[in-house]
Amino acid sequence: MSDVELGVYGVVAFVVAIFSSIAGGGGGFVATPLLILFGLSPAEAVGTGKLLGASIAVGNLGVMRKNKTHRWRTALPFVAIAAVVGIVSPFFITGIEGEAYQHSIGVLILLMLPVVHYSGVGLSTFKPTAKLRRFGYVFVAAGFMAVGVFSSGLGVLVSLGISRFFGFDMLEANVNKRISMLVLNSFVFVALLGSGLIVWNAAIVGAVANYAGGVIGAHVSVRRGSGFVMLVLKAMMLFSGVAMLVR
Repeated sequence: MSDVELGVYGVVAFVVAIFSSIAGGGGGFVATPLLILFGLSPAEAVGTGKLLGASIAVGNLGVMRKNKTHRWRTALPFVAIAAVVGIVSPFFITGIEGEAYQHSIGVLILLMLPVVHYSGVGLSTFKPTAKLRRFGYVFVAAGFMAVGVFSSGLGVLVSLGISRFFGFDMLEANVNKRISMLVLNSFVFVALLGSGLIVWNAAIVGAVANYAGGVIGAHVSVRRGSGFVMLVLKAMMLFSGVAMLVR
């Protein structure tokens, strides 16, 4: 990548990270295609993006920790799932194709949008049943796998699953997801270090931009609350679904 391309990528990554931090995902559908446009292979774009995913999580969690918007104990099951996915998913990244899969996910996201809008999910907390939680673990594991292999933009599904099936409002669901994503992306990034799929200049610029955007986005989330987070989430779901269909 040229210096101009790196500069453009850094600015775009910073702006996208702000909105992605508020919504709990979706930014990968801008950052990953932009890296491909600038000459990286799909596998390189996904591999490089794992450092970005970890850095935005660090930026988010630093703010959330100070504002006490999370409970570490509740994140442990999701962290365990993310760790397993982080170990497994690098074996699939080198053979990324999956156009039919991406289109299917795009349709799923768009179909879920009216359900999310009218159900009021993410606006308040509730106590889930054991059956709902069991289904939730399957949904969240599938979401993490999609994030690990394809794009961090699919993190919107993970946030939504944590809220819908485990009874969190969207603000705390996003925090649980970010803790887990830090683990998942770190595992994948370390596994790919010797693969040649990390483009270091893009990874470093993107990581700095994502960290800064993550800090700002987290401050906005805390200040505006779950109602605003859900509004941005729905906008990112619409964007993400369309992006998956046209890629």
